[in-house]
Amino acid sequence: MRVALFANDAFGSYVFDAVRDAPCELVCAVGETASGKGRAIRKLRALRRRPSRLFDMIRARLSPEPTPPREPSRSPAAGLPPVHERCAAWGIPFFEDYRLAQPAFAGVLAGFDLDLILVTTFGAILRPHILAVPRRGTVNFHFALLPKYRGLTPELCCLLDGARETGVTAHFIDEGVDTGPIIKQARVTVGDRDDFAALQQALYPTGRALVAEVLEAFAAGSVTATPQDESAASLCRLPSGFQSISTTDTPGARIHNVLRACLGTRFPPYLEPGPGQSHRTYLLDAEFVHGTDAVVPDARRAIRCRDGVLLARRTWDQGGGLATY
Repeated sequence: MRVALFANDAFGSYVFDAVRDAPCELVCAVGETASGKGRAIRKLRALRRRPSRLFDMIRARLSPEPTPPREPSRSPAAGLPPVHERCAAWGIPFFEDYRLAQPAFAGVLAGFDLDLILVTTFGAILRPHILAVPRRGTVNFHFALLPKYRGLTPELCCLLDGARETGVTAHFIDEGVDTGPIIKQARVTVGDRDDFAALQQALYPTGRALVAEVLEAFAAGSVTATPQDESAASLCRLPSGFQSISTTDTPGARIHNVLRACLGTRFPPYLEPGPGQSHRTYLLDAEFVHGTDAVVPDARRAIRCRDGVLLARRTWDQGGGLATY
């Protein structure tokens, strides 16, 4: 069985060995655009779709806005080489993902005589000319229990909602977004204090095991799939300012969920500016203690909120920079 791996995320590097060691032949991979040529092509395509972006691109280059520092990743894939380096080490052809928009690229993939395309946290919507290439279909591994949390950032949405359970779903890709028939699911319990990194540490090994199981089932010819229940479907929606916290209005349960979902991610939580303040205060390390009468060990880092106390250990803002308490 000849397989192509489509992976734009650290999880792709994490499962690389599982795919390579499965009862199949990994013949090529498609992953994140890293070359200057590829980035230039993607920018030109974006400008053709919306020419007004040119001004924003020039302004961002001439006067970049400061951004909060990121905490070191605690993902199980932290420190692993990206997929293109893994491919180079094993002599496996690698293609940058910007080529997927080229109709001729389907012919390139067809030249590998593919049985299956395996997609892991890829992000891009695959068009029909790509889906038509593999004989046995294209399988995606989604970090949620479909049909719940279709779309991008399902882990973050799960934590924001305070869900008690999530998992990984293997499903065939059709022309919708995470709507294809389900092959198999693996469930993961979400603890009340689990943050984004803790959830990844549970989902990654579960997903890797599911990848191996599904590839073994394809090799044995025992794959079955069940249509999704559309009545139970939900989409991942991140409204503007979803990571903001108001010390006077945001309920304590919401503050707790925002912190555990957003700390350490590219969506850092922040306090809404108060009277006389011009900058947001971003939270890099914090926790919420429920109860208006909560006793805190250090008053310097205690921020009284509507339903409790926010303990800020590290903060950042454009005016004062980084602060540690």
